[in-house]
Amino acid sequence: THTNQQTNPVILKSRGDVCEAGFEFTAAPSQSLTGLLIAAPTELGLRAKNIVYRVSFLDGSAVRIGELPASAERTGNGKFLDVYQGGGSVFLDRYDVSSNLVKLSPVSLELILDGRLCIQRKNDVWNMETGSKKSCSKIATANFASPLCLVHKAGKARLSPRLACKELEDRWHTH
Repeated sequence: THTNQQTNPVILKSRGDVCEAGFEFTAAPSQSLTGLLIAAPTELGLRAKNIVYRVSFLDGSAVRIGELPASAERTGNGKFLDVYQGGGSVFLDRYDVSSNLVKLSPVSLELILDGRLCIQRKNDVWNMETGSKKSCSKIATANFASPLCLVHKAGKARLSPRLACKELEDRWHTH
């Protein structure tokens, strides 16, 4: 709507370029004048980040609540997925965005397309470049035709059935 009344612009501290860079505003379900603003990165690169703000046009406030990778895609209400490649692997990270916080899921997936892994008891793994053969119960080799699936949780990586990485494989093949 348009009014002839003079209003004060919302200025995001240290992001006066937000309109030039681009942004997305999602109104809160209960109040269309408040919501989340996702500001595009000012510097591009492989790991560029969007800055997420909680904004209110009622009082002119904008509070930074976190960051999302620029490559992340929205999959639902407040849910984002980021699929990216690094080294010989493809990764999938999940993010939940609430009105107060951007939270990275503690569980992420890795599909190894090229590399060797040292497998310990309970299927805990590490890269052979950093591991010692003495403590490996088995060595697994991944390649494009036969990738390995890792589930990362609580700072540990665990070799998992390939089916555990199905969502990652499906999303990666469509990119």
